Amino acid sequence: MSQPILLFKTNYLGDAVTFLPTVAGVRRVRPNAEITVICSSATAPLYRATFPGIDLIPIDRGTVNGWRSLRHLPSLAAALRRRHAGWALLSPDEPSFCLLAARASGAPHRVGFNLINSRLHPALTARLPVTLGRNMIDLNFDLVRALAGDPTLEPERTPIGISDADRQNVQTRLEAIGIPSDRPLVLLHPFAKFPYRQWPLDRFADLAARIAAQGTTPVVLSADPIGDVGPARPIFGLALTELAALCARAVLFIGNNSGPMHIAAAMGTPTLVLQGASSIEWNIPWGPAGFHRRAMVAGLACQPCERLGTVVDHCSNLSSPQACLLGLDVERVLADATAMLESLCPTR
Repeated sequence: MSQPILLFKTNYLGDAVTFLPTVAGVRRVRPNAEITVICSSATAPLYRATFPGIDLIPIDRGTVNGWRSLRHLPSLAAALRRRHAGWALLSPDEPSFCLLAARASGAPHRVGFNLINSRLHPALTARLPVTLGRNMIDLNFDLVRALAGDPTLEPERTPIGISDADRQNVQTRLEAIGIPSDRPLVLLHPFAKFPYRQWPLDRFADLAARIAAQGTTPVVLSADPIGDVGPARPIFGLALTELAALCARAVLFIGNNSGPMHIAAAMGTPTLVLQGASSIEWNIPWGPAGFHRRAMVAGLACQPCERLGTVVDHCSNLSSPQACLLGLDVERVLADATAMLESLCPTR
């Protein structure tokens, strides 16, 4: 049996989805190795459903940031040492806590990136370079290339594992809002982790009305009950695997750059991303030309305000806040959506 491998990915939902091809790649090049993923508690269901039987160590994200996280290090280090890992692989933006945990695990090979935490780089035995502009999925996959010693390896789209029960639960929810199993639907997601990444909700409602007028059913996805979104049917409170099943059911996903957007792309659903502050590292690499589109306002001096390795939680354009998203009108988004729907569902 190959030496056990530790994989660190303790970030948010979208980050976890873009890391799934790396986990799949590690399994592909080390099929006999025991793999442990150290992840956030919120994203553990994705790994559990996609890789049945995989070893997981879920961590509350609140315990890995700041100096107070050090009090949790001894217990995690002890759990990692018991696995006698040969390799510890860390994604580009793991916090200091994870670098220290990798060092304390006793793994002789500890591979990460030179993006952040420069004072803790000695905790790694190999540091991979980060080149801005590369897709995040491909950048993560450098860990697989390093593990295999083969720079020619390429990532593959890795759908989230969904069960028949997930599909049935979703269809039951859809039927409860008047959508039978044979009706195509467009999934709208008006939210994102930070408010400055969100296209205005009233424009989503207007877009939903235009899509409905064209004969396609719009469904608005939210975590909690939502107010008026025009003729769109609301659906909320889904488990992550049910969310994946809903995305797979949709003919088109339209939304902000967010975790659900990455889930839709992983499930092979065509996506129209309302691209505001997010940098090109998060663009979707899967599918043929035209399968994924970005609706965006180009040429802004502040764009992109987000860079890989830089934490931003507000709009930096003081003279014209959220110009990147407010400059997107409904007609522009509708034109892109219509073109995509006509190519995907010519007989709708």
